[in-house]
Amino acid sequence: MDPVEQRIHDDIAKYGWHVMLVHCDDGSTFGYTIGIHQTYGKPELLMCGLSPQGIHAFCNKYGEDVKSGIEYKAGDLAGHWFENEKVKMVFIEIHDGWKPTFLGKLVDAMNDNQVPALQAIWSDEQGLMPLMEGFNPDLEGKQFF
Repeated sequence: MDPVEQRIHDDIAKYGWHVMLVHCDDGSTFGYTIGIHQTYGKPELLMCGLSPQGIHAFCNKYGEDVKSGIEYKAGDLAGHWFENEKVKMVFIEIHDGWKPTFLGKLVDAMNDNQVPALQAIWSDEQGLMPLMEGFNPDLEGKQFF
């Protein structure tokens, strides 16, 4: 087992999941959980468009929520994750065809590209989601979906 695989394995054994951060050539970062489905039988989570620290914190928040019995599914809205109460998050399902591209280590670790996974899409400070008229143009393109 290589060092990254060992860390994933150790974190899942200790915490129930691992957060994988991916730093892209353009300077952006995205991250996702590995082990939520294995440990709790619930979907993994993908987040992008925030700082690495923010992504890591939100992935861990998701893991803690799932661990405590909170269940998220596609279409659910989460409004309690941000200090600004107007900022919301909606969960969308990640199609199996995109998992090897965006969730590579998850697919490798579980040897399965059909592990259920959600992406958290967050709104701007006014509560508008990407692609909605009036969405903050400074945030355009920070999230892929």
